[in-house]
Amino acid sequence: MLYETSVLYAAIASELMLREACARLLKTKGGLNDRQCDLIVKMNIPQLFELMHELEPNLPLKYDDVRKLFELRNKIAHGKRKSATHQQANEAIGTAEQLKRHLVPLLY
Repeated sequence: MLYETSVLYAAIASELMLREACARLLKTKGGLNDRQCDLIVKMNIPQLFELMHELEPNLPLKYDDVRKLFELRNKIAHGKRKSATHQQANEAIGTAEQLKRHLVPLLY
């Protein structure tokens, strides 16, 4: 199996959920318009995760899991690592599912 594909898709899904949830919170809590939110959520993942914690401090998101996911994603995407293991793919999918579980209520 191509486990690196699973890692890349999990990272893409996680990034999209984080960006959308932050944008939604910035609109509702910060009163910002769509353009302002779009500019803010273009920041890198660590900054985006920090923003999420500022906007929703009680969310039980695990920064270390997200950081590991994006470090592995970057290694694969930039050719520093050719593949991923079954365990890494499972962890990546688990991280994306954990984010989804906590962020979906903020999205809808």
